[in-house]
Amino acid sequence: MSNFSRAATLAVAAIVVGCGHDNVSSPPSTATSPVGAELKAAQSSYPAGTPPKISMVLRNNGSGACALPSVADGSVEVVSVTRDGTAVVGRPGRESLFNGMAAVVARGLRSVAPGDSVSVPLDVGVSRDGSAVVRTSQQTAVDGGRITSWVLDQPGKYRITARLVAVTGVHRTDLPQQCPYSGNAASAEFQVTK
Repeated sequence: MSNFSRAATLAVAAIVVGCGHDNVSSPPSTATSPVGAELKAAQSSYPAGTPPKISMVLRNNGSGACALPSVADGSVEVVSVTRDGTAVVGRPGRESLFNGMAAVVARGLRSVAPGDSVSVPLDVGVSRDGSAVVRTSQQTAVDGGRITSWVLDQPGKYRITARLVAVTGVHRTDLPQQCPYSGNAASAEFQVTK
């Protein structure tokens, strides 16, 4: 075998071995996040057209009081929706906010004592055609709102994954500082029936 063939074989072997490293799962972190996040559906099953009640429960794991959001607009980002394991495609949109997204989030902040929780209902409603829809609204670079909505109208098992996000420009002098959080995702599952 020539030196070139040997070098090519080693290069291919290194690439194959290197590609496999991304698939190795790391052990779960034992460190406690300053804010615990859990996504919950109020029921395990909903009839088609009925908006599911889904909330993100945020727990202050810190040693002192801090501020957490009580409304989902700007604070909770839905990152994926699946039905029977297949992605549901979100529909984009925009919203105009009189004082900006930072003001919306600031108005929704609540002081949360250590060990206490606040429940943040996700924005789930009914569309004009009668379908249940989950909607998320996130801050844009100019402090507006970028909306994404997912229709929950077909029967099947749904899984919604969401995370807590930071919003820039949020100021409240009457509350403790906002709780530090890392944006870990949480999921909830429910069934939509005919």
